Amino acid sequence: MEVLKREEEELPIPNAWRQTFVDVLTAFKDGDFRLENKIARVHALAEHDAERISVNIKDYGDELISLSDETWNTSIYRWMGDYWEVLIDLVTLNEGVSDLVMFVRVTEEAGNYSFKIEDVHVP
Repeated sequence: MEVLKREEEELPIPNAWRQTFVDVLTAFKDGDFRLENKIARVHALAEHDAERISVNIKDYGDELISLSDETWNTSIYRWMGDYWEVLIDLVTLNEGVSDLVMFVRVTEEAGNYSFKIEDVHVP
């Protein structure tokens, strides 16, 4: 699935990005909210951002589990002029795909994609 730059259309998450999001969620499940374990092309988070995300997930009241195939049916991305805004629907133990969403900014850098986790919360 090609990564498109369409400002007027929400599109399904490209296959080329999916493993990165799986890796980020694995880090979060393991308690690495700063993303210090160096996931390729994913920016580490500042302490205050990591703390906010950790608290938001804890306050949600359900345990995160691995992303499922169903995640890709509801998650979207959209071109915003100079970056892609990505919304990943997270999966929890008791709900399956939940209302908890990971917000990510993706940019192109030197022929690769760069990922910045902006937040995790219920929109």
